[in-house]
Amino acid sequence: MTIAMPKLAAAHASSLMVCGIAVSTNDEFAKVIDSHKKRWAYYNAASDDGVFYLRLGLDKSPKGFHLHVDVETEESFGGEKPPEPSKNVRSFDELLSVFAGERLRTIISASFTCPMSETPGIIKITQKISANKDGVTLKMTSGTFSVEGSPIGKIAWSVKPETVRIEMSSRMELTVSDNYLQEALDFISKYYSAFIAKGVPDGNR
Repeated sequence: MTIAMPKLAAAHASSLMVCGIAVSTNDEFAKVIDSHKKRWAYYNAASDDGVFYLRLGLDKSPKGFHLHVDVETEESFGGEKPPEPSKNVRSFDELLSVFAGERLRTIISASFTCPMSETPGIIKITQKISANKDGVTLKMTSGTFSVEGSPIGKIAWSVKPETVRIEMSSRMELTVSDNYLQEALDFISKYYSAFIAKGVPDGNR
């Protein structure tokens, strides 16, 4: 199975995290995890958006078999050097293919880059909060919103020189397939789009 890289640029995203738990008695999972000597494996992957930097984690927890995937662009490292690809590890596709067809309980998180002009009103309001005394000024440049009534549980934001970085996270069940990462991005992107357009993410459906 060849895992399709998510279309981050089209979604205005710089990174995607999909952390899943498989509750299964599949002996193959245990064999692969036992043979996967490194806690984390790093890969570079070519895509239409350029080079993606992948981090894959496999282990077993009391809750089940853990499959963690990070997909990041160079932008998400903030000027720091991305990690070098791991050596002597099985390929990214090969490791994910072990979970093909398995239904996972996942936590999805993605970071989006929003132009200052499109920033939702609730963030703009917080930017007006400041304190000034004895020549010292305090301003809000980042924060976190908790969310109720929506699949999105948390929205974090931070102000950059000309943009705002917005990170959203949610939980959902996903089946591992060649489109696993794109499905995760599509799910959370629709709530990001609603947040930009309406100031709140859509509710439960």
